[in-house]
Amino acid sequence: MLFMIIVSFCLLKYKFYKHHVISMIIFLLFGIISELALGTYFNKNGYFFVCQSIRLVGTALDATFYCFEKYLMEKYYYPYWNVAFVPGLLMFIFASILLIYALVEPKSDGTFVTTFYAYFHTELGLGLAMIKIVIVFIIHFVMCPLTILNIFYFSPNFILIIFQFSRIAKNIITFGVDKLYCIVFYVIQFFALMIHLEIIELNFCKLNEFTIRNIELRGADDALFLGRDSTTGINSIEFETGYIIDNIGNYNVLTEMREQEGEEDINYK
Repeated sequence: MLFMIIVSFCLLKYKFYKHHVISMIIFLLFGIISELALGTYFNKNGYFFVCQSIRLVGTALDATFYCFEKYLMEKYYYPYWNVAFVPGLLMFIFASILLIYALVEPKSDGTFVTTFYAYFHTELGLGLAMIKIVIVFIIHFVMCPLTILNIFYFSPNFILIIFQFSRIAKNIITFGVDKLYCIVFYVIQFFALMIHLEIIELNFCKLNEFTIRNIELRGADDALFLGRDSTTGINSIEFETGYIIDNIGNYNVLTEMREQEGEEDINYK
């Protein structure tokens, strides 16, 4: 969330307000508490700073990648299918090269080759290993289009919902019932995330003053107030000099008024 705010502010010029900052602090605080309770910050070798630095770099790259996709679609109007196709093609080529290398050099001592063949020699058997690959493929086949559509129609910050649910599911599966009390921290985090994404609005202490919905409502009210002319009807709005929108039933009639008196009006429907 922190990196997403920083990159969105710098690259996309998004503005963040008081409710964003408060929800971010709550989200980060209880995220750190849950990770400490689960003990995921420390590995058996004790390389705390090295592991966390790698995680931070990976998180920063992910945030930059999603915001850059939004930047291409929002600023340069690239179609979302082209934006999603390019990284997918690059990853396909890279994975194909690794697969060919593993098949050509089966006796290599490389880490990738060793891990590749060790995966198919587990106690679960070859059949279950292949089923797992198919399931992962189906999940990615569904998630990738939903991710790019999420970024296209909303904002990169909504990707945090996917990450949050996946992290909760992973921690519950990994640690089992012994760490179920961490669900309380997850619920608080999820509530803070909903506030951050403005799905939930807090109607006190002016925390909802600068939400997108209220900003748009104030903008519409200002347009109505500044654009209304005393010579027009109550259902008419003058947006620019000489242009009036008349609301008649379900139709909008755009009337261009002649500046000189005595000339006929021209109506465009």
